[in-house]
Amino acid sequence: MMLNKRVCIIGSGNSLQEGLDKNIQNLLKNEITFTLNEEFRFFDSTATFFTDWTFYQCREKLLKNHPLIIGRFDSHIGAKDRKTKKLYCSKLPQLIMLPSSSKYLDNPWNKGFYIGVLCGLFTLTFTIALGVKEIFLLGFDGKSVNGKTHHYQGIKDFGIFVNEEGRPRTGVGLTNGVYNTGVFNKSRKSWNNDFWNKYKPELKKIKIYNVSPESTIDTFPKINYDEFISKIKENPSNINQNLIRKEIKEYITTHAKFNKNNFKCIN
Repeated sequence: MMLNKRVCIIGSGNSLQEGLDKNIQNLLKNEITFTLNEEFRFFDSTATFFTDWTFYQCREKLLKNHPLIIGRFDSHIGAKDRKTKKLYCSKLPQLIMLPSSSKYLDNPWNKGFYIGVLCGLFTLTFTIALGVKEIFLLGFDGKSVNGKTHHYQGIKDFGIFVNEEGRPRTGVGLTNGVYNTGVFNKSRKSWNNDFWNKYKPELKKIKIYNVSPESTIDTFPKINYDEFISKIKENPSNINQNLIRKEIKEYITTHAKFNKNNFKCIN
């Protein structure tokens, strides 16, 4: 049961490079892992998440090979451009779309998951709503670490997408000293108060660790990769990925109270 499991949520901050160098990809093969955006290209994750439909549109061909995709609902997916009549992107059969909410709600299954502005927030809210008791956040930096905001910064065809008008856009790196991921430009205090401190009450019920000592996210206890790896090795989950994916889909079907026909597709 999900209630007895832990989940590792894998973001793209450059601190993740240390974990990659220590081969956590192999370590986490039998753990529940939720990858954000490009990270499904580095890990064989249980499920992969996105909140920006243009990411999904640009990576649709690659995402076809992933068994479970969960994203923020957007009407562009599965729809046609009104002018050109061309399909923006198809709705893959393994895609589940869920609504987001600007507020952190006690029961997001009714009105939506906090919040669409960052995939990490959306995914963390979803993971908590599953009833998980232990969560590890990897690559949740909110800043530049060793000169990079994302561990894949500089790798061709990573982190660059096109908007609805077909213009390139990215949240990777800095331009003239300004973070291309806009919310990273907030002050540390505002960054935590506006977003992450919403989760503080959850820490009375759930263990949430930030595996990034350098992170600007101060809400959760921080541990380093050696500590993280020790915790996983001391108590491996040894889960069956296909069974867990089935359980997650069943959990969503059972608990979701919003208009299911509009927000998700499960085959």
